[in-house]
Amino acid sequence: MPEQNVGAISFACAVLSEDFIGRRLSADNRERLRLSIEAGQMPCLAVADALAAVLRDWARSQRAVGFLHYVQPLYPAEIREAALFSVRGEPSDLMELTGETLIMRRTPAPRYPSPGVSSSGFLFGRSLWDFRSRIFISEAFGNRLLFIPAQLLDMDNGALDDRTPLLRSVDALNTAAVRLLHIISRRDVPRFSLHAGITVRFSIALAGGLPAGALQRRVFVSELAQCLSALGVVMRTLRRVDAFRFEIGLESADILSAHNALLNFFDTLYRSAEAAGLQVCVPEANASGGVLSMPSEFFFMAGSINTLAQPDDRVSRLWFLTMVCMFLRAADIYAPLLRYASAYNGGIGGEGQPPAIVSVNLGAELTELLLRLAELPESRSARRRRISELLDSFTEVFRPSLESLTSPIAFTGNGFEFRMLPAGRLAARLGFVMNTILADSAEFLISRLIDAEDPECALLEALGGIVREHGRIVFNGNAYTELWVKEAFERGLPNIASAEDALSQIVTDASVELFERFSVLSRAELELRKTVEQLPRMML
Repeated sequence: MPEQNVGAISFACAVLSEDFIGRRLSADNRERLRLSIEAGQMPCLAVADALAAVLRDWARSQRAVGFLHYVQPLYPAEIREAALFSVRGEPSDLMELTGETLIMRRTPAPRYPSPGVSSSGFLFGRSLWDFRSRIFISEAFGNRLLFIPAQLLDMDNGALDDRTPLLRSVDALNTAAVRLLHIISRRDVPRFSLHAGITVRFSIALAGGLPAGALQRRVFVSELAQCLSALGVVMRTLRRVDAFRFEIGLESADILSAHNALLNFFDTLYRSAEAAGLQVCVPEANASGGVLSMPSEFFFMAGSINTLAQPDDRVSRLWFLTMVCMFLRAADIYAPLLRYASAYNGGIGGEGQPPAIVSVNLGAELTELLLRLAELPESRSARRRRISELLDSFTEVFRPSLESLTSPIAFTGNGFEFRMLPAGRLAARLGFVMNTILADSAEFLISRLIDAEDPECALLEALGGIVREHGRIVFNGNAYTELWVKEAFERGLPNIASAEDALSQIVTDASVELFERFSVLSRAELELRKTVEQLPRMML
């Protein structure tokens, strides 16, 4: 990653770099490590031992005195403040960092009452190194420590966090989408992934709740930006909204990196505020007391190509239409899961909050194109001519409509913006839901194309069928009106208004079948997730 300076702090100086690893590991171990990571497999113990020695040297050079596995356990949905991002785990001396402790540690998990999980009725866990996330140095427990991002699992490999299903779902989507794109275009796609760029607003006050002075606010935000830069968090925007509120837009990255960046942001924000004697508030409440959302824009990346960007040739047009229709199908069939991913303990559908009914605003031009796609002639020759005309005349610039600001999901011209991610929440839950439902749509299209004599014609016919069957999810009007609520009911769209009902969607038969089919979460893991998320905060 290129070096860039923010003040006196060099960019990503607190993050273990590939360059440092490359200088310290032998050529053989470097290659074995690279091949393991590319294959999505944990490096062998010999390579992990060699890497642990490199980590010890680097940590000492950064004045770190210990290390820990950095885990984020499941929490009840009521928890939505600094406690959500507090560092968990027991730090250990650097001399105890070996290949074995790098890979796995026994980690105390939160003690949720959960009969059936263990004989004592409490959760016990072990942490497993997430080798796809970057290791870094930060402050915790009064010391500089080496942070090793890790999954939190029970003793039977059941997920006790959101990172684990996110990692599993990343692989599921990649496998399905790469295969689909190869069938469509006969091109080899190195990797397919969901990318996200997230915007966060926060306010600053004195520890007693009184307004902080202008100088205090400016100094705090400047120091926050420097700390985030040291952690390699790329900020797309940093601006003041009003006298007390600021907005940070995190640069788009693959969903795992976006999750890590958001986690680092929240941890740094709350820790820096405590050190400065200030209070910060991310889950801003509106006039009715409901929790607001964090706008999050998602892009569908085939290697370095955004498949939702304005297409300029025949293949990119096919990819574009495929991705839009894949998403519409996923959003319609699995709207209850998208509501689960946006559930929080607070009002829903009020002023400034995402509507409870999941709908997608595509804008007039893109909607018109899809309607043309849904009306292909029955005659094969006429259908073939219409398909060629449609693809060759694909010159529109798809712009979002003004009403898209009132939609829970809207097409922005090169991605889909979600206004459903609750403020102060991490991106992993929405990420693993999105990955899995898109993988399902990709597998659906593969089943329609695998034996087709003319894959292009079969694809356009399948996409037209998706528009006809799932076009009900498209709504380009104001999603806050009572007229839309009535129309959505007539369309058969679910209206899941309460957080309790939304959280229950994770254990429906359809949800269990989906997550088990893609090996993202088992029924037992889903039941546990529902139990934990519906616990009152007092049970912690």
